Amino acid sequence: MTPDQPDAAAPGVEVPPQRKDGTFTGFLGCLGGLGVVLVLFTVVIVVYFAAFPVALSVLSDAYVSLARSATAGNPRGMAAAGWLLFVLTAASVLALALTRDRLARRWARTIGAVAATLALAAWNLLPLRGSGLFATVDGPGGSGFITGARWGAPAGALLLMIAAHVHFRKRAKDFYVRHSMLRWTIGLVSALAVAALAVAVVRAE
Repeated sequence: MTPDQPDAAAPGVEVPPQRKDGTFTGFLGCLGGLGVVLVLFTVVIVVYFAAFPVALSVLSDAYVSLARSATAGNPRGMAAAGWLLFVLTAASVLALALTRDRLARRWARTIGAVAATLALAAWNLLPLRGSGLFATVDGPGGSGFITGARWGAPAGALLLMIAAHVHFRKRAKDFYVRHSMLRWTIGLVSALAVAALAVAVVRAE
């Protein structure tokens, strides 16, 4: 073998035939990867445009029906139910952020599942134009539920802001320090949430 011919065989040595990768095999590999991407994209589209709206509608209808059954359609009771949906959703997320590293995995998953279920219902019942709130609560106590949602959603948003701060700044340990600023903040926001409930119940018609 000479330096000018690195691949040349030495005299009297038989070189086994080398298999060359054809472009067809590479093309099939690209097609396979593209097929996986297309399948995943299709699944995402179906979930977002088909399954997700159905889940929103079913869960929000179930919550409103349960609230109407429990309160007999009383406007003030429905106002409390509207407030509770948003505050309880946010409180579940906050509880998960504070206790995730201290709870057994099964309990953390349980809290997460509850929070996710409530969040789907709350998302469809947001007191915003274009949401499913007005269509879903049409009936006895509907106006009271809307009032409760309008006062409960901002209270829930404050709790979610605290949960985001705890999670992204990794400050859950501060909650277990006596007289910590985090405890005072949660206490203050909780008091505001209770005040919002009182206002919603009084204003419900």
